[in-house]
Amino acid sequence: MTGSGLDPAVVDRWRRLNGPAHELGSLRSRQVRTRGRHGIDAYADLVELEADDPDEFEQLALWRPFSKIIAFSILQTAARTRRTSARIREYPSNFLIVACQTIGRTTGDANGHRSDVDHR
Repeated sequence: MTGSGLDPAVVDRWRRLNGPAHELGSLRSRQVRTRGRHGIDAYADLVELEADDPDEFEQLALWRPFSKIIAFSILQTAARTRRTSARIREYPSNFLIVACQTIGRTTGDANGHRSDVDHR
């Protein structure tokens, strides 16, 4: 990642790893690239997304629907994603989110436990 959005070499690698979009017929995958404050504002209502420099935020997301789940692969500049009590009240959900990360760094707090993992 660079200070001005996503590194083009990392984006190319991500695209090679995830394959092309629109390959599943009527349940086709979708690929969306968002940037800046508009990209943050367009993020899911279920969570709050914050970046230290919102104008430099960039995200490339691919999702594929299956019969009962949706799989996501997301590449983004540094940001904080929080599911706050207020968001839970406003947008209750039975979603189960399972995440794995292959590049970058993840720092998280959940149920009083903190994790900090470097994926390089």
